[in-house]
Amino acid sequence: MTAGVIILKEKVRVMNRTETKICPRCGNQVADGAKFCVRCGALMPQWNQQGQRAPQNQQFPQGQWIPQDQRAPQNQQSPKKKGVPLAVKILVPVLLLLLLICGGAFLLYNHQPKVRIKKYMDLGQKYLSEMNYDEALLAFGKVIELDPKQIDAYEGMADAYEGRQDYEKAAETLERGIEAAGADEVSRSQAKKLTLWYGKMAGEAAANGDDAAALRYYSRILELDSGNAEAAAWVEQYQRKETFSEKSGTLSQEMGEMLNREDYEAIYSLIESDRFAEVIEMMDQFGISDRMIFDTANGKVGIYKVNSRYGPYMLYYGSYSGEVREGSGVWIGSSGGSYYCAVGQWGSDKPNGHQAIREWNPDLNERVIKREISGNTVNGLWNGSVDWGFIESEGKKGYITEFTNGKWNVLRLDSDGDSWIVSDSHYGLGNSDHMVIDVGEENEIRGIAGFSEKD
Repeated sequence: MTAGVIILKEKVRVMNRTETKICPRCGNQVADGAKFCVRCGALMPQWNQQGQRAPQNQQFPQGQWIPQDQRAPQNQQSPKKKGVPLAVKILVPVLLLLLLICGGAFLLYNHQPKVRIKKYMDLGQKYLSEMNYDEALLAFGKVIELDPKQIDAYEGMADAYEGRQDYEKAAETLERGIEAAGADEVSRSQAKKLTLWYGKMAGEAAANGDDAAALRYYSRILELDSGNAEAAAWVEQYQRKETFSEKSGTLSQEMGEMLNREDYEAIYSLIESDRFAEVIEMMDQFGISDRMIFDTANGKVGIYKVNSRYGPYMLYYGSYSGEVREGSGVWIGSSGGSYYCAVGQWGSDKPNGHQAIREWNPDLNERVIKREISGNTVNGLWNGSVDWGFIESEGKKGYITEFTNGKWNVLRLDSDGDSWIVSDSHYGLGNSDHMVIDVGEENEIRGIAGFSEKD
């Protein structure tokens, strides 16, 4: 009885319990029997039959009465999770769009020609300062691809070629840039660079004997700087050389024709002409020390500087081996009314072998029209028997003499003691049976004009 009363009281107490509960998390009033708070989704406390708070996962025996608030909810919706705020939903796509726009703008900006030109120009200058000339050329080349009129790029490229000591490429590149840019005139700095490069090329060309190239470079220097003394002097010298070449070439052709037909009288006149003197003067001015050889239509003709009574220059016409006189040839001189012509054999650039001479000079006897000498020579000096012939108006007389290395082989003193007899072999005109020379002449070296101290 007592137990039944207790159970009944407990049932009444449970049944009379309030039908609402307070959420322990957010303080919201929750309907009795709700398992979760509808505001914050918190799990609500549960009560067992004794009116005590049951654990959340408390299990009740099968068939046991379960309080209303512990029973499984019937068709009760689960609490909704808190959603993403609307501002976030709007802001994220906007930010992504802005990022795409900025990235595209950055790429577009960096691909603009002006920006790329500056980039490559800066890069080229950097490589120049590092003396990395190959990379500098590539960088400046990119600028020219983007803007073919970019003169600074041409100048940078030219500087790179200068660094590689390729002055021809340097000058060519800068000249091309000036033309491409359509500049009315060359700037002072550009002119200074071009003058330097053309000067180096001109000096090298002149040293290598390429006068045509040197003239081209020096002429361009004068276009850039009309007051350049070095270029002006060289061009003037070159022009004089051209004049000399033209005049000497014409003269040599005439000499070749005259010598080929053995017109020696015409040759003597030409040698004493102003035209010949002008060519000789130019040879001296240009430092042509001892010879100048011309190829003519009739063979080679050489003008040689000598020490002779027949002038400071004499002509050779005949055979050559390269520039060495070798074989038969004619040796001619003329000065102040004195004439000389030797026809004979040459070897090692000197008279070697038989020579036949015809000459006239004021030292000859007044009766003598000309003198004819023939004999053997060794290196331009008489050796062995030598025939001395004298042509007079009545005819010829002659003597056979002997020489050793250009010196007379004297026979004896003349009866008067003032002369040496050098020959007793007389032929031709006159009744003199011997030939004499003055005392002292026996020590003179005789031979071909220009090769002996006397002739």
